[in-house]
Amino acid sequence: AAVAAMLCAQQSGEAAIYHIEKDYTLYGNLDQDDIPGIGACACGPTAAVNSFVYLENAYPWAYNRWLIPDTNPANGLRDYPELIDVATILGGAGYMNTKCPGGTWDDMFIYGKWRYIEDQWPGWTIYEAQLSSTWGWPGTRPPDEIPPIEKPSWVADNTYPTWQFLYDELVECEDVEILVSWYEGGHFLTLTSFYWDDVDEDGFIDFDEDAWIDYINPQTGAWGLSKIWHSGAGFIETDWQSGAWISMAVSESPIPEPATIALIGCGLVALAGTVRRKLR
Repeated sequence: AAVAAMLCAQQSGEAAIYHIEKDYTLYGNLDQDDIPGIGACACGPTAAVNSFVYLENAYPWAYNRWLIPDTNPANGLRDYPELIDVATILGGAGYMNTKCPGGTWDDMFIYGKWRYIEDQWPGWTIYEAQLSSTWGWPGTRPPDEIPPIEKPSWVADNTYPTWQFLYDELVECEDVEILVSWYEGGHFLTLTSFYWDDVDEDGFIDFDEDAWIDYINPQTGAWGLSKIWHSGAGFIETDWQSGAWISMAVSESPIPEPATIALIGCGLVALAGTVRRKLR
């Protein structure tokens, strides 16, 4: 099982092709419009909850039902109203502080998700994040916003998310969310796949190269796909919306990380083979 976790990456035989595709059916299907009071602006809490479903499905030994509590244990299922309940909590002032109108600040998304996971099941998760903000962490807030929060040590501030980060985190079977930004707003997505055929092998996603990301879209709770490429400024653009770019990425996985578990699993397999040979 540990080795199988590493095989979530479906690599092509060519070194210039970067392709990782995770099973999108492991993710949640929550639609942000179903969140009471903040639905139209609740893409942040919704994307987080859809990723919680993935963490619980992919790593039941680590998370069980700690992230999405089973409030209806009689049927033994993860009910849709349970997803709504967690998203409502996440949107509250103690976590993401989501407002409508307004939505969720990028740093509050990172902080709120981290805080919620640690409140539910502390010490079982490792995190990484890349965040580009005009003002850095925590940005500039209106007077009615909560006080600035301390930046976690694992957040790389003022750093546009790189294709290598997105690809590597997915390959390592991490849970990944991104923020797609444009000059009038932004939208959080739960990333599920990454594909790029680096035809000229320059390490740069050119507009005419074949590259895209797959995701669960909080607007519908369904799977979607968008083309990606590098802009002249060095960040990743996307056709999710005209003029949009990826401004934030955050990943989570259980401790130890899946890649580490797989290496341990491979080591145990090798050790077992050595013991069998010695016994013979």
